[in-house]
Amino acid sequence: MDSRDRLIAKIRSNEHMERGRVNFRNELTKIKLNLERLNLGGVCLTDVNLSCARMRGANFGGANFGYSNLSRANIECACFGGANLSYTNLSKVRGSGANMSGAYLGHARLCNADLRNAYLWGAFMRSSNLTGANFQGAYLKGADLKSAILVNTDFTGADMRGVTLNGAKIRKRDAPELAKALKINSANELKELGINII
Repeated sequence: MDSRDRLIAKIRSNEHMERGRVNFRNELTKIKLNLERLNLGGVCLTDVNLSCARMRGANFGGANFGYSNLSRANIECACFGGANLSYTNLSKVRGSGANMSGAYLGHARLCNADLRNAYLWGAFMRSSNLTGANFQGAYLKGADLKSAILVNTDFTGADMRGVTLNGAKIRKRDAPELAKALKINSANELKELGINII
């Protein structure tokens, strides 16, 4: 069993949480943060530093990443369906084609995240910071974006049917693009949806 296999076994058994986060980070560094194409559904990875990790094509369905740092990670085509990503730092992630349907992203930080063509059906993103995030062509049907920060967020071609936006904040100059993505006619209709134009 190589070092990567040993570490994965520890993650699956939650032994990594018992031995301390510093040791765990050191072990992750030894395998060059490579978690690509692994099946780690349901694991607990709370409050860990996975910045710049390679997670492409992995399965993290139902996993718990609460309060973790995944900034700049490559999560392209990875599955986070139903995962807990609350208060997680996902800034500058590369997540094209990622599946986050039903994921809990409350208070998450997704500044400048690349989530083109990602699947976020029914995702809970309340009070999350989506400043500068790219959701071009993403599937956000039924997502909860209440009180989210949507400054300079790109929803071009995104499926936003049934998205909840009351309390969300956008800049005045972003209003026309958001209205277009929502297939409505004016900024006044955005206000009727409870969106705060600042």
